[in-house]
Amino acid sequence: FVLKCNHASGTNIICMDKSKLDIPSAEKQLNAWLKKNAFWSGREWCYKDIEPCIICEEYLETDDGLTPNDYKFMCFNGVPKLIQVHHDRYGNHTLDFMDENWKKTGIVQGPPNSTDEIPKPDEFDEMMEIARILSKDMYYARVDLYIVRHQVLFGEITMYPTSGFCLFDDPQTDIMLGEWIKLPTDK
Repeated sequence: FVLKCNHASGTNIICMDKSKLDIPSAEKQLNAWLKKNAFWSGREWCYKDIEPCIICEEYLETDDGLTPNDYKFMCFNGVPKLIQVHHDRYGNHTLDFMDENWKKTGIVQGPPNSTDEIPKPDEFDEMMEIARILSKDMYYARVDLYIVRHQVLFGEITMYPTSGFCLFDDPQTDIMLGEWIKLPTDK
């Protein structure tokens, strides 16, 4: 299972074996997280007035016991244009950006790109449709999905990943993404 807070990002305690969980340490960490308000560091308005609590979720894993890939669909005006593929997040973490036709882009942001070919998931078309539906009528949204046992699972949707603080290695990527956002114009 995973213990996490509802009012922040990155506040996760992953438990693979309940008999090995250091309960006093987990309590101490969770209590420290509960005292923080992510609004004050990142100005993400949705965190400002939320009542902090702890959530316990099922730990997701593939049939071979691995953490599933994290597919983050970056949608611009309801159109998924880039897909972040996080592989082996708690091991040899790699991050690749695929375009809407599942071609590797070479964009780098944080973890290194994989040297392996990234296989297109059988569920890709279904995932694209889910991302379109969930981001409809939004200027920008990132829709996070997982595949476990050929079932597409929803992770989260955000309009401001990392509060906008995570930079791309090439500043031109920021410009390209900014150009994809179409804001309404006054007439």
